Amino acid sequence: MYVALFWALVLLLIPGSKNRAKHFLGFFMIGATLVYFSHAVFFSKQTGLYVYFDSIYVLATLSVYPLYYWYIRLLTVESSCRLTMIWHFVPPFLIASTIAIVYILMEFPLDYIQHCLYKKADYAKLDDSLWKLNYTLTFFSRIYLFIQVVWLLPKGLKLIHDYESRLKAFYSNLEGRSVNWAKWLIVIFTITAVMSTVANIIGRSYFVTNNFLLAVPAIVFTVLIFIIGYLGHVQQYSVFELQFEEAKNDAEMYRAPENVSILSNQILTSSLKLQLIDLFENKVIYCQSDLKISTICEALNTNRTYVSKLINDEFLCSFSDFVNKYRVDAAKKLILDDTENNYTLEQIAEKVGYSSAGTMIRNFKSHYNMTPGMLRQKKRVVSKS
Repeated sequence: MYVALFWALVLLLIPGSKNRAKHFLGFFMIGATLVYFSHAVFFSKQTGLYVYFDSIYVLATLSVYPLYYWYIRLLTVESSCRLTMIWHFVPPFLIASTIAIVYILMEFPLDYIQHCLYKKADYAKLDDSLWKLNYTLTFFSRIYLFIQVVWLLPKGLKLIHDYESRLKAFYSNLEGRSVNWAKWLIVIFTITAVMSTVANIIGRSYFVTNNFLLAVPAIVFTVLIFIIGYLGHVQQYSVFELQFEEAKNDAEMYRAPENVSILSNQILTSSLKLQLIDLFENKVIYCQSDLKISTICEALNTNRTYVSKLINDEFLCSFSDFVNKYRVDAAKKLILDDTENNYTLEQIAEKVGYSSAGTMIRNFKSHYNMTPGMLRQKKRVVSKS
């Protein structure tokens, strides 16, 4: 609860116009704070207070996943909040409102909480129709939570995958821009959602009588909320910046004529391919640390669509992978030619266009299944023998 509240305050102090995704994550943290505050009231057995918080708990619980999905959309596909997303919150509001109204109509709401929430009630033996209705609504809210997980989290994964593809098609260096960390958080979310569903099926009454077990979900969710808050806070880049640079590039770059013949198109493609290879092999343009596809377009006097399609079709990879292949090859050559080991890894990374040695090491290992340090060690062994 305190970790979620901390990140809510930190993230909401950021002006929304500067980073809408980061700002919106603060609203997700408010929802999480309400969920855990409701838990705190429940497990401290503040029955009189929980009468007012049960409906808030249901509303907050059913809102956190739509809020996180909305955050992912602002991070990957939308530069502003679309009010059409509001409909995701209509079912949670209706369920929570109905529960609140039933509590108002109940003659003995405290007895209901004691017998149905703090204990595992037998639905068939409930005589009060309002008790049955509330018990049914609570059970339905758990089913709806599971539906949200099955529906929203895979959609979030797809949004992140598509966004990463857009980044790779535009930038050579994804450091500070990638949101792959959010993908792993969605996977963790799925696991914790399953845990929540199982806990809900078991019933919170089980944890009331075995409250030492609360340490397990408490630690898991606290760590998860802290990681989400921290990574969301340090993420400076979102689709807003990508859309701006894409639009700027498309507006400035030359567009090839439409309705060209197949032969002319083949000639154009062959010509562009030769020019592209010349840029990388002879003019070593990949050494620019923050090389973008717009720089290539300007050098070739063509547009982003042509260059991107050329790289995808002719070299079967993204722009980022294409650039990094040249960079790691150049790094490998520097290491093998540097017989005296005069260059540090940081210097080699800078020479071949990487912004940091860490990024070079990751890409190097991905291409050669070994790190630059391992290659150096292998070279020493070979030279001694």
